[in-house]
Amino acid sequence: MGCLIYSDPREDGYFQGDAYPKGPTRPEQGVQRGSVMDMALYPGDPLTPGWASDPGGKRLPISEAKNLIKIPVMPISWGDAKPLLEQLGGLVAPEEWRGALPITYHVGPGPATVHLKLEFDWTNKPLYDVIATMPGGVFKDQWIVYGNHHDAWVNGASDPASGAASLMEAARTLSVLRKQGWQPKRTIVFALWGRRRVRTGWLHGMGRKAHVRNCRVKRPST
Repeated sequence: MGCLIYSDPREDGYFQGDAYPKGPTRPEQGVQRGSVMDMALYPGDPLTPGWASDPGGKRLPISEAKNLIKIPVMPISWGDAKPLLEQLGGLVAPEEWRGALPITYHVGPGPATVHLKLEFDWTNKPLYDVIATMPGGVFKDQWIVYGNHHDAWVNGASDPASGAASLMEAARTLSVLRKQGWQPKRTIVFALWGRRRVRTGWLHGMGRKAHVRNCRVKRPST
């Protein structure tokens, strides 16, 4: 048993506007990338729920990761989903379930079978947190954390590039002001993090682990 997920052009495709490269919506062979983990249970590294994913630290066996689903799941394009949907029989789908493909949407079953073959890489990979601080002149022990994740499923203009670009521009502007004699009242911490790490405890451990000064620090994580 497995699950195939596709993005219908009704929600993200030619029904909403011109598809790439003419427009911004998803083309026929575009595939949405993301996660199907049970994020409501707990987010981040599935093997370190509630604590940081540090090298050599405690990690659960994969069999004990409660937010990992138990069946294989693969996203496909609507171009690949269309011939599969055309083979479905059964009742016509309710109107709110129908997409924008030029077919009649049925809920199944149908005569077609699909062979789903997936390969998984469960090895750990390093992520890097880039952290810099600007010490406060009055309330040095009060921190203002200005951050954004720097990793993404794919390269793009919105996530995380827009947030990372604005963070770096703010850091550059305040650095220029500081060279001119200005100093913030509270300590400002600029942070670009690997997304998985920060969701599993990085901010909680920052006060005792992130010994950063007015410089750029790279710290590896898994």
